[in-house]
Amino acid sequence: MKDLYEKDKLDEVTDPFYTKMVKDMTSGQRFQMEACVALAMLWEGR
Repeated sequence: MKDLYEKDKLDEVTDPFYTKMVKDMTSGQRFQMEACVALAMLWEGR
């Protein structure tokens, strides 16, 4: 998952509703979501 996220390919493995939701987000909302995913990956790697 981390590799897909870093290559900006995460949308390819998520469901279509999620992909549409992400496309409807503002840039600030998308940044906040990506920051949460990055923090979760850091926490998992501890």
